[in-house]
Amino acid sequence: MFWGLACNEPRTQALEPIKAFEEMRGNAYSKDGAMDAVVARLNAIPEYRALFVKAFDDENAVNASNLGRALAAFERSLLANNSPFDRYMGGDRNAMTAIQIQGMRRFERIGCSNCHNGPMFSDYEPHVLGVPDNGKLPESDRGIKDEPYAFSNGIVAKSRLHRALHA
Repeated sequence: MFWGLACNEPRTQALEPIKAFEEMRGNAYSKDGAMDAVVARLNAIPEYRALFVKAFDDENAVNASNLGRALAAFERSLLANNSPFDRYMGGDRNAMTAIQIQGMRRFERIGCSNCHNGPMFSDYEPHVLGVPDNGKLPESDRGIKDEPYAFSNGIVAKSRLHRALHA
């Protein structure tokens, strides 16, 4: 899920960071040329070509559509459900330290859990957060509701997954 909820299909969403200047593209390619460059690089590696052909049963399998499908399949395989928090919520009262429990209680007390709840810490709804614009951006990001600072907290779900994988 993106901040503006503009892209909800996993195989399409998986490709967006490749095209985004701020994430993976940088100055190396234009936004329109980034995907072609990535596909060409993948095609230049015989092992990747063979794996794509095997996965998609097509001699011309290395393409943007199949790359999106492959990345989405990989992302769906990532499970982050065995953190100390998950175990604590599952009944293991020894899974979290006293300071972690204190932090969780504060999170609940100040209202964060009103929106950040469930297994992905998100209610998947946009909320006005009051975070000011980054002055280095070329234009203001007015968010999904065309209001200043109205972003989706779906980013929390992605960051929870990232933290769980890299902890």
